Amino acid sequence: MDKRIYAMCAASALAVTFLGAKVLGIGIIKHDDYTRAVLAQQKTTRAVAPIRGTIYDRNLIPLTDRSDELLHITDDASVAVGKGRAWLTVGARHKAGEISAHVTGYTANDGSGLSGIEKKYDDVLKGKHFYTVTYNADAAGRPLKDGQLIVDEKEIEKPNGVRLTIDYHIQKCVEDVMDAYIAKGAAVVLDTQSFDVLAMVSRPNYDTSAVSESLQSDGGELLNRALCAYNAGSVFKIVTAAAALEGNSAYAQRLFDCKGSFTADTHTFLCHKADGHGVEDFSHSFANSCNCAFYETALFVGGKKLTDTALKLGLGHKVLGWDSEESSGLIPRKAIFPTLEIINLGIGQGDILITPLQCALMAATVANGGVRKSVNIADSVTDSLGNTLYSIRKDDSIKAMSPTTAQAIASMMRLSVTDGTAKLAALSSVPIAGKTGSAETGWRSDDGTLKVHGWFCGFFPYENPRYALAVFCEDGKSGAESCIEPFVGICEKISHIYPLKQ
Repeated sequence: MDKRIYAMCAASALAVTFLGAKVLGIGIIKHDDYTRAVLAQQKTTRAVAPIRGTIYDRNLIPLTDRSDELLHITDDASVAVGKGRAWLTVGARHKAGEISAHVTGYTANDGSGLSGIEKKYDDVLKGKHFYTVTYNADAAGRPLKDGQLIVDEKEIEKPNGVRLTIDYHIQKCVEDVMDAYIAKGAAVVLDTQSFDVLAMVSRPNYDTSAVSESLQSDGGELLNRALCAYNAGSVFKIVTAAAALEGNSAYAQRLFDCKGSFTADTHTFLCHKADGHGVEDFSHSFANSCNCAFYETALFVGGKKLTDTALKLGLGHKVLGWDSEESSGLIPRKAIFPTLEIINLGIGQGDILITPLQCALMAATVANGGVRKSVNIADSVTDSLGNTLYSIRKDDSIKAMSPTTAQAIASMMRLSVTDGTAKLAALSSVPIAGKTGSAETGWRSDDGTLKVHGWFCGFFPYENPRYALAVFCEDGKSGAESCIEPFVGICEKISHIYPLKQ
């Protein structure tokens, strides 16, 4: 009996000793191992920023990801900018003050493209990877105060990029000039040889790092006005002149007697010069933008030839094909036009709408001897290092007018600068050829006055054209007053960056 009691006591003591050792092992010796095991069950990995391919200018200067920013996880498990818990350095996709905002566009929180190049080439630029942070979290997903913080900074291959035709330096100088002169409007610069878009600027601008502010604004900052359609006004007289001169070069010497008004079908149409221009040939009527001469010319040409010529020059079509972001403008299409409609069409009024990009394209076609080429703003897809993988250019061309007609119009556009409505442009050190436009809209401004858009399009230098440029000012009242100075400013800045051969 005593032996049995002794054995039971011994067994109990041994069990207690074993359990004590086990508790000691769990609580002290293997504390760290078990702690790590528990915390491992609470690890949370967060994607804090998408990784997208870079958008470059024509010289591989980055237009996105131009700087870095710090991101971190806050105590409530949200992502914030700046140092903090589990912070890491990522490429800042867009920053305040960057150029080409309306061209590159912006992205959603998940990184998908919502406008501009970001949207058009989203399939190229989007990747499968994100910058990530791993941290220990409580049941609600909040970071533990004393939890382990792990930043995933391993090298991840970036997706492919897109190389644009935009020239960073030209884009910057156009933006600077537009900021100085035009609150609402647009400017587009095309290369007259390749028809590449070298600059595309819309104002007002928006902050690409704070898009939500512009979404809540009624100022239209997110609108790319270079791709929006507006009343054309007298820049359309380039079309009317081309229609009249094509196959009839002697029309340039035809005489008109402007007395300030023109009557057709018992309706009277006014010239912008109330007392008239008197007797002028067609070239000087173009240079002085005489409405009466162009009323008569429109009737001579006919509505069908007018609109067909406009379509050949690239009006009435989407130039880039940017879906909902780009307007095709409006050129009437029908076989027979009433007399009164033809008269209005001749001076760019009535059912005619064009975009600043189309206006620049029209000027480039004249400068290129009447041949209209495809306009490109995206050149190629690159790898993550900027090496070209494949071209995404369009390279078509059509003969919009004969070289003889193109040269005649070019001469008249130069005459407009030396002796016509665009004399202010003659002050430039660069020889400019251009056409002014003041387009009545039928709408009224906030102050009750009639809204009239200002235009000036042309090319430079005149003898050996290198650049075509269109400047548009919303409600600028007069193209001569609102658009020539910024046009000249852009010419001067570009010629300073890239000296011109004249």
